[in-house]
Amino acid sequence: MPLQPSTAILSGMQRYDLINIVHLASLFARTALLIVLLRRDYGLITVGIIYGLSEVAVKAFHAVLSVRLLPSVSLSAAKIDKSLLKDMLAYGTNTFLYATGAVIIYQASTLIIGAFLGTAQVSQFFVATIAVFLLSQLISAFTAAVKPAVSDLDARDATETVKEIAFLTQKYSLLLIIPGGFFLVAMGSEFLTICFGDRFENPAAIDSMAVVLAIITAAHCARLAQHSNFLVLVGRGRHRIFGVLTAIMAILCVAGSIISVKVFDWGLLGIAWSNFVPMVLISGVILPVYFNWKMRISTLECLSKVWRPAALGSLPAVISIGIWKYLAPPDSWLGLAGVVVAGMVLTFAGGWFLGLKDDEKRRFARIALRRS
Repeated sequence: MPLQPSTAILSGMQRYDLINIVHLASLFARTALLIVLLRRDYGLITVGIIYGLSEVAVKAFHAVLSVRLLPSVSLSAAKIDKSLLKDMLAYGTNTFLYATGAVIIYQASTLIIGAFLGTAQVSQFFVATIAVFLLSQLISAFTAAVKPAVSDLDARDATETVKEIAFLTQKYSLLLIIPGGFFLVAMGSEFLTICFGDRFENPAAIDSMAVVLAIITAAHCARLAQHSNFLVLVGRGRHRIFGVLTAIMAILCVAGSIISVKVFDWGLLGIAWSNFVPMVLISGVILPVYFNWKMRISTLECLSKVWRPAALGSLPAVISIGIWKYLAPPDSWLGLAGVVVAGMVLTFAGGWFLGLKDDEKRRFARIALRRS
């Protein structure tokens, strides 16, 4: 925790390349080391030590990089600007509420399941929802650069450009969310059977987990569809409602989960629905209305510039997944990989021909040519 500001400094300097290089190097090194040690019968204490040390190492590297990039800056109590600190606390509190609410939504269900149902159900819920959390991480990484870009443009009163960034970022996010979410809903049973079927003695557990996966996927896709909008408002310093409502959403998810398990004995399905209802209500209804009002965007404008092209661009991949599910549901790793690869290709093709305007295509083409 004392080293955490170093990552924030690199983010403020827009050095996401350095942040991600260190994170990826740590991830690959940690994964390789864990595979070696676990094959030699080391246990959970070793896993915990490696995870802890790797996190400290990442932040330490970030601290070193921050110092090297800012050689003339030194830390001292005399340099603390109390008036600026007050403004930062107001800004940071709202960001903290959003981030904390997201963590609670992700992790609280597991704690509740462990406390009221048991460890077997913990593993089922974790396995059923891990792919959704990976999709969430992908969207978070994909949209990371939005905040500093919007902040810079907002400082120059480039309101129309900020709106354009909001449209494009949400559209591109939806081009990932819609096919990815549909795959997990439609192919959830096949995905879980192929990946984890031999880990569960009761075949009915997979079917139950597939239903949980579908519900949780729909809930988190509604929340992820608003993540880029949150970053746009963070860049403008106007994200207070997002922070407050995300915290409320987390509280409702936790309270609903406890009631569904403790009072009604609804099990994992109760946990899933207790997450679904608050997330769809707040992220699917309230937050979009608030964002459009705050940005002075009409519903028709949002539908025409974001949802319509995103839906059209995703349609080929969605149709192919649906046909594959109906005619030849995969029963092996190769078949599952075929569905994923075909979905990715069709998402790219559909997004390019049906979801992007001509000026967007030219922009991507220039980027590709410049990098080649």
